[in-house]
Amino acid sequence: KELREKQTEMVKMVTAGDKAINKLQDNRASIEAMVERAKKEVTEILEGEESKALKQADGIQVHLEQRCTELKKTQAQMEKLSKIKNDIDFLQV
Repeated sequence: KELREKQTEMVKMVTAGDKAINKLQDNRASIEAMVERAKKEVTEILEGEESKALKQADGIQVHLEQRCTELKKTQAQMEKLSKIKNDIDFLQV
């Protein structure tokens, strides 16, 4: 009788252990799914921020290139003016 009680107790403990293992496996799967979803969301956010930053950088680059072109034209005009020796010709230009 005592042996049977011990066997019954062991079966209950094994069953409880199996349930705990199954619950842990379910929790693990849930954690993996949540982490995967979070990674996806973070990646989307980072890609969006990257895209905005690159567009902004492109806009700044275009502006700077235009400004450099204007400065080079002004520099060329100043160079041309600096070579004029005659005051009258200088004032006419």
